[in-house]
Amino acid sequence: MAKEPISAGKTSSAKLVVLALPLAGLQAFFAILTSYGTPYLQTLGVSKTAAGLLWLSGPLFGTLLQPCVGLWSDASRTRWGRRKPFMVVGAFGCALSLMALVHADTLSVWLTNSTGRAGAGTRTVALLALSFLNASIQPLQGASRAFLFDNTCPSRQSVAAAWASRATSFVNILFYFVGNVDLPRLLPFLGNTQAKVLALLAVAVNFVTLVVACVAVSEPPSPALDDRPGKRLADVVRDLVDTARNLPWRIKEVMVVQALSWVGWTPFLFYMSMWVCIYRSGHMEEKLLTRDEAATSARYVRIRNIVRSFGNPPFADITPDIEQERARLPSSPIPSPSDKEAFAQLTAASHRKASLGFLLFALSTASWVLLLPRLTRRLSKAQSARQAGCPRAGPAEAVLLSRVWLGSQLLFSVCMVCFVLASTHLFALALMALVGCPWAVTVWVPFALIGMDLKSEANEHSCWAAGSDVNRGLERHGLLEDENGAEIGYNSSSEDDEDAVPSGARAHGGDTSRDRGGAVFGLHNIAMAAPQILGIAACSFVFGMLVPLDEANSGPVFAIGVVSGILAAGQLLRGGLCKASTEICAS
Repeated sequence: MAKEPISAGKTSSAKLVVLALPLAGLQAFFAILTSYGTPYLQTLGVSKTAAGLLWLSGPLFGTLLQPCVGLWSDASRTRWGRRKPFMVVGAFGCALSLMALVHADTLSVWLTNSTGRAGAGTRTVALLALSFLNASIQPLQGASRAFLFDNTCPSRQSVAAAWASRATSFVNILFYFVGNVDLPRLLPFLGNTQAKVLALLAVAVNFVTLVVACVAVSEPPSPALDDRPGKRLADVVRDLVDTARNLPWRIKEVMVVQALSWVGWTPFLFYMSMWVCIYRSGHMEEKLLTRDEAATSARYVRIRNIVRSFGNPPFADITPDIEQERARLPSSPIPSPSDKEAFAQLTAASHRKASLGFLLFALSTASWVLLLPRLTRRLSKAQSARQAGCPRAGPAEAVLLSRVWLGSQLLFSVCMVCFVLASTHLFALALMALVGCPWAVTVWVPFALIGMDLKSEANEHSCWAAGSDVNRGLERHGLLEDENGAEIGYNSSSEDDEDAVPSGARAHGGDTSRDRGGAVFGLHNIAMAAPQILGIAACSFVFGMLVPLDEANSGPVFAIGVVSGILAAGQLLRGGLCKASTEICAS
């Protein structure tokens, strides 16, 4: 008997968990990269400047490749489904490149007959593997997001986004916790280094989650598009531009806010582990971060860069020689690398502090992702009941989610200010936990708003008739009604109309943005990835040009987050996402 599409009827929570599994498996790769990527590269002898430049490949591939992958998956007509082939290919590429990365020294010997862990051949293999990993992530990530959207009914889009955030948060907690265990000693048959064991675990988690999702979920029939993206690059770019032009105004506003927000999140994500370690004993742990020639052992190089877990942005080699720093501060408790026992104790403590900060951040994020969706659903139902007398009352849940997003942006700005003022390690850890709240909103609300808008667009019929000034005005406020006066918007959940297509021919030969979910989420990824490039460049400028070598050098970097959060909050207010539509009824 053929499997029923998982999106038939109202999507249950159990089904949403299955749909979110591919994103959870993908997060295993991200957890490895963020926690161990830069430290591992620098144990291979990769310079800090090269490592920083290499990390730009992730946002670059996200900006250039993922939208194209989304467009191609929208037009896919394989019997396995639109999204599954891209998910499988991306997962295979991620697994292959991650294993090549952690075994770069062995592969280098096989390919070039070179010896030495930090040889040029080893570095070349590692750099190529990491670049291929960043490229392989794009089809897996883009197809997984569209897979969740395609198979979820309109009324459950916000819940689906919440379950995706919960799943990724759980994987983060799992890997941050396991990363503190001596895995080679516990599981020697999986590898002789921490990175090799973690890589195998990440591949296993991704494989299991992907197999379960692909077997359990039968994708809905692909809509028949009148046009397919051409094979030429110019055709793909033209189709993406057309998709962007015809996006609903709410989705455009979400992307603008995302772009402003991610400029500020980038320096935080790059430097949060380093910052937590600053106040371990009242002295800057950053004084451990010296030039490569000051390192006297591979262990020192490894631990030194774990403290700065997310690596340096390009052109940010500002740290003085450790011996010069100790001479300047003779009372400093920082031992010399030659004092192996004392130095090992200090670096191990710093590693634990950084890992504890990561763990608190992940636990806080998971807690808020569990709490906020339940709270907002209850409040939105109450708001919908109050709006019952207003036939043009807009989407209560969408407005409420936008206001939650507004509050999270303001909270993020306050936290960035506190980063500069913190003077104790306990306060630093508390701030790390607090930032989990705005981060939980950032990884949930934008995806929920986009999914809700795309699904609601599929339910709209005659209201899209071209040339009507009234309809264009209603569309601007998300207040379209059907011929019976019933609201058609985010809260519309009629199962009979779930897959209906608007009668008005809009773009792409009459298909809706719902049928272009892969391309839309790819464009949304541009709004997140491109600002990361700008954020990294801003950090490079701040560290390289403005910051003196003293204990206040993190302040200007976190000031980027303050400005970014305020601008994003202002855009939420100015763009209209937070405006209550009941005011329109009153007028």
